[in-house]
Amino acid sequence: MRLTTAARLQPPRGRLVLCTPTPTAPPRAVLDAPPSFNQVNHATARRDSGGWLCLTLELPEHVDRSALPTALLGLLSRHEALRTMVDLTDGTPTTIDFGAEFSCTLSESDLPDDAAERRTRLMAVIDTATHSLTGPTICCAAIEGRDRTQIVLAVDHGVTDAVSMPLLGRDFVQLYGAASGGTDRDRTTAHLPAVGSFLDACRAEAADTTDPDDPRVAEWHEFFRRNSGGLPRFPLPEDARHGRGEAAVEIRHTLTAAQAAAVEQWGRAHDARLPACLLTVCARAAHRQDLCDEFATLLPVGTRDRAEWREAVGWFVSNGPVVVPGHLPLEDAVAAAQQQVERARHLAAMRLSDVIASYPPGFTHTGDVGMVSFVDYRRVPGHELHDALRMTQASPDAPTTDVQLWWVRDDSGLALRCRLPDTGAARRIVGRWLDEVEGSLRQLAD
Repeated sequence: MRLTTAARLQPPRGRLVLCTPTPTAPPRAVLDAPPSFNQVNHATARRDSGGWLCLTLELPEHVDRSALPTALLGLLSRHEALRTMVDLTDGTPTTIDFGAEFSCTLSESDLPDDAAERRTRLMAVIDTATHSLTGPTICCAAIEGRDRTQIVLAVDHGVTDAVSMPLLGRDFVQLYGAASGGTDRDRTTAHLPAVGSFLDACRAEAADTTDPDDPRVAEWHEFFRRNSGGLPRFPLPEDARHGRGEAAVEIRHTLTAAQAAAVEQWGRAHDARLPACLLTVCARAAHRQDLCDEFATLLPVGTRDRAEWREAVGWFVSNGPVVVPGHLPLEDAVAAAQQQVERARHLAAMRLSDVIASYPPGFTHTGDVGMVSFVDYRRVPGHELHDALRMTQASPDAPTTDVQLWWVRDDSGLALRCRLPDTGAARRIVGRWLDEVEGSLRQLAD
């Protein structure tokens, strides 16, 4: 799985075939499945562009114009979340369902010869589709080249996550292959297991209650207190946080598969897993760069804790607090980091809206937050297709006031994508920090 940004996508020359779904019935409010905490935050921060996740893959054939809408309708039928959006028009976040029946319209146009113009055109198409207010917020398109076709699947982030996107790619390939009458049996719908619905996860979150005497509430409140009444921020000078435009992005292939395995083995020898190793080197690098003694951040935690959600599409993520000491000896630091990862998973199970609302001094955080994410795509069903289909995942470079780091592991090794404010100071500070992180990981691998 290749990780990139919208600004670095490379749509090929060719003909763009866009498939647009239109509901056949009026939308309805799903009052028993209110939007999740993440969805509400996402909808509140919604802009006219961006806010989506995109997956591209390649097929060694011309596009089948009858199979494309059939595959899209199959995705919409299979994943209830794709048929919904979050509405804020009356001030109350509400899940809107567009129903189960859709018609599809194909529209075609030639993409420009200039690579930058092709990218701009594709971004405009994706923005329009994923910001729809009258139907599913999904872009399903094919770019038909001379002898290959690039499939583009983009979805509003409010109804998807980083694990959902390759699942969508896997499902699309099988649905498309079955619809086009191919001979490859691995592309038949019989190979798609039944899945649950993200709306059930929203219902479960809404039904959960927070006991104010739960000790986890006090732990969250202490985390807020340590971070000036809010959530952690990467240690940047205040004037380094405010760029004039889109975020700056660093993408690095950090470790080979063998090196990643060696770091993982080192961690296991110290009773720690790879995410704890990554947090350890992040914290120690920040300390060595005189940024902070304790590295505080949020750790996204997957919530696919039911079998039926394992291959479902939705935003199955919560967040847990992490504070890793950077001044300790390596072995002590990784032990502390592993404890923090386990604690984060425990605290992420709480309703964050209740935790924030119950903070006595009042939650004061504004702007973006610091975050360190880890996804192992080798554990995602269908991962064996990623290289063969040249799957690439991308997201827009929206403006940011903080630093977010996404670690990605696949069969090729370990890579990172870092999003940071587009200021000279932030680029220098974060660039040196990432250099230190990379060097430390390679030392562990050796």
